[in-house]
Amino acid sequence: MTLAIVTDSTANISKETAHELGVHVIPLTLTFGEQSLLDMKDITEIEFFDRLLTDPNHPKTSQPSVGAFLNLYKELIANGVTEILSIHISKKLSGTFESATQAASQVKNCTVEVLDTGGVSLPLGFAVIEAAKNLKNGASINELKEIIENQMNRTKVFVGLNTLEYLIKGGRMSKAKGFIGTKLNFKPIITLNNGLIESAGKARNFNKTIDSMIEMATELAPFEYIGVMHGNSLDLAQEVANKLIAIDKNSIPMIRQLSPVLGVHAGPGSIGITAVSSKK
Repeated sequence: MTLAIVTDSTANISKETAHELGVHVIPLTLTFGEQSLLDMKDITEIEFFDRLLTDPNHPKTSQPSVGAFLNLYKELIANGVTEILSIHISKKLSGTFESATQAASQVKNCTVEVLDTGGVSLPLGFAVIEAAKNLKNGASINELKEIIENQMNRTKVFVGLNTLEYLIKGGRMSKAKGFIGTKLNFKPIITLNNGLIESAGKARNFNKTIDSMIEMATELAPFEYIGVMHGNSLDLAQEVANKLIAIDKNSIPMIRQLSPVLGVHAGPGSIGITAVSSKK
């Protein structure tokens, strides 16, 4: 039997990584006014952040359609795939899981398992990477699901925001929470808990925000995977990566620009750390 791995563009892995590991990535959609763009296909990260600051239309995001998933699944089946593991963003944050589930129910002559990781960005991306590596070593679909579940239980993500404005505009946080943070000029830190965005703390300036995130990540060392995500702030991301290397010299952080559909909600200047502890 031939097994294929599918994920979505919120996994935040590069095209090169996806190609190297044989992972099939389905894009979410980004809409500026009347113009719809496929995430990471029709618009790059740099183009997106430039436009975010200048376009009067705040972008909206939407999940891939059932038809888009079905077309990808059928294409894989036509190429000899007999099993598909579709690994996705938290269903509490996006309708992507539901679209994939509906498409899977329409597939014949192939087993399609749709997995809600409860994650997004590199927590999802690292799970996909680990699954793809184990697939190359002969792991079964059930073994891959267990591997992902185990890894997600050891994964934490912390994101420092310059402002809550973009989370509020994107409908990911209540206006009341946003008002409290911005009114007092705090820089918020968010995390994921049970598939939902929650507060992980706050600081009075962004340097202290970063120090707090690094301190929280340190508790997970040594790292199995470690990554830094950023909203068009590469130099700062590299500084954070260097501090993480000092904590665990055996782990080299993956640095990834936030994809456009993630940048909509995090905004420019945001910095995130994803840590997967090697502690079993």
